[in-house]
Amino acid sequence: MKTLIVITIILSAFNVYANPQKESRWRATQAKVLNPMETICSADLYKIPKGKTSPIFELVKRATNKSYVYPGGQKTSTLNNPHLNWKNSSVQADVFRGGKEIFKAMADLIRSAEKEVLIQTFIFDFASTLAQDYIFKAIIDLYNSHKVKMDKGLAKDPVVVRLIFDIIGGMKGLNINELFINTRFAGGAFQRWTKIRESDASFGGDPDYEIQFPINPVLDPKYMRFELKGHRHDVFPTIVTVSHSKTAIVDRRRALVTGANVIDYHLTNEYKTPKGQELMVDHGFFVFDQGALMATDDFYNLWYKKEKTNRKWSGFSTQYNGNVKADELFNYDGQAFTSKKVKRKNATFKNLLKVKGKQIFYNIPTGVVGRESAVGNGFPDSPQNDAFITILRNAKSHINVASPSLNSMNLMQEIVNAIKRDVDVNFLLSEHYQDYNFHLQEGGSNQMAVEWIKEEINKFKKANPNKEVGDFNLRWFVTRSGNISGKIEKEPFKFKTRINEKFWNHNHTKFLSADNQIAMVGSANFDQQSWYNSREFNMIFDSNELSSYWCRKVFAIDFMRAKRYGEKLSSGERCTVNSDCNQAFNLFCNNNVFQNPWFKNWRCVPRNGTGLSGSYCEENAQCRSRNCKAKKCVQ
Repeated sequence: MKTLIVITIILSAFNVYANPQKESRWRATQAKVLNPMETICSADLYKIPKGKTSPIFELVKRATNKSYVYPGGQKTSTLNNPHLNWKNSSVQADVFRGGKEIFKAMADLIRSAEKEVLIQTFIFDFASTLAQDYIFKAIIDLYNSHKVKMDKGLAKDPVVVRLIFDIIGGMKGLNINELFINTRFAGGAFQRWTKIRESDASFGGDPDYEIQFPINPVLDPKYMRFELKGHRHDVFPTIVTVSHSKTAIVDRRRALVTGANVIDYHLTNEYKTPKGQELMVDHGFFVFDQGALMATDDFYNLWYKKEKTNRKWSGFSTQYNGNVKADELFNYDGQAFTSKKVKRKNATFKNLLKVKGKQIFYNIPTGVVGRESAVGNGFPDSPQNDAFITILRNAKSHINVASPSLNSMNLMQEIVNAIKRDVDVNFLLSEHYQDYNFHLQEGGSNQMAVEWIKEEINKFKKANPNKEVGDFNLRWFVTRSGNISGKIEKEPFKFKTRINEKFWNHNHTKFLSADNQIAMVGSANFDQQSWYNSREFNMIFDSNELSSYWCRKVFAIDFMRAKRYGEKLSSGERCTVNSDCNQAFNLFCNNNVFQNPWFKNWRCVPRNGTGLSGSYCEENAQCRSRNCKAKKCVQ
């Protein structure tokens, strides 16, 4: 049965990409179309010699090589430092999927530190399992190991740990009053830590601290300088200028780039998701040497944001907690740490980076294309946005995108323009992500955005019947458990309020690849918030080998499993009319108001005598076996 399912998925995806109109184009770049994964991920279209960069990467670099000045005169040159942000770096091939893998990798990264740990995130739920059992525990382990080193004379200086989160992201949802954080995190949310007395708290139980580090023992600044900052906002207009970046960097040599927040909906098991349990699937990526130094530079750009210069337009960063006063010592000098290990004979690069046994891509042209937080839909200018525009306008074959949301009109129009140029856009989207917020988003809900793009493409086709155009292959994310994004399998979508919204079965990954040559990962979504308001961190890489590898790991398999836009409903899914149901499988909508008067009970069911074993059913007659038990046809 599993074999049949896999074959069906592959064939359905193949029909999208190997249609006769497009076959000649693909044959020009490949001997033949091997399979859909080969087509959308692996074909080497540019044939770039070793040590050279691709034309599209150079165009992105050129487009972002300028000074960005934000409202109020704020300059953001540190987000686009040409001496630092366009270098070759080393990248780990393996990717991490889901909160357990991502934050275990982050915890191991923290434990490996010798000098410095830097963590930035949007949402930081201090009471979450990810915060307590992964990040905080790793920090304590690092403290204990570094204390031993210093006591033995093996280390001279305390290890520096700096963590910054966004005040608004401190709770899942909008909180204008920062006291909500104090109420939630320093109060009842720490019930799991009831055995920790105030005097045992790691900052000595000082009542002036809004958030205590809820793990014993006290962190002695002689061995570890722990500094916690919050990226703050005025109520208006900077309430939306959040810091959405997520990275973890150790010793300026190893960095984890992810879209995942420190909150437990990323930790939910994707395979056996309990009904009603929140789940957000995400990915993490390791970058080394120069790439890690780029990420370090970005971190300190946020860490040193001052109230007086940045408050009006983009928020500011101030100390929230810690066992020392932040910034008094160990200021950032823009340089990588030197290590005695480099001088050792026979010391391999993998050993130095503590990634022994891992597959590494070396000397990959790399760039940082971030965005500073700034309020206002009239100001989309940033390295990040220029990078997106350049890629969409210059890709020559196809673009693959994974994003939880799509509602930026600028990006939507650029997608339409790319398709008009005969470029395919393959988009993996979460169907009901933030539907509750659609009236505040310029493109509306994801469904509305997709319909707008489809309509614009159809208008162009009618006006230009002889012009070949690209395909907009939109698919709704489906988890590995088979649940459609935004709802439980065979259950109606549950529309919740902003406060109570359940993040069911969504793909939160941010990934883009173009022409199997460049890959872009980070924190930015294809939405209005990331385009106009948020501070974002993204990295772009120029390598067919790396782009193809990540495309297969992060995009292609999820894309082939996903539900095609406009696909009919399966048995058991809620419907209103017969045309909602997949009639190719003899399904109809059981919407007879006399027999089934409640709208919420109308489901797609098999026509009499057609339901196979395991199909949803409501009557014995609907099953081929004439035996319906517990809403399923049985033999």
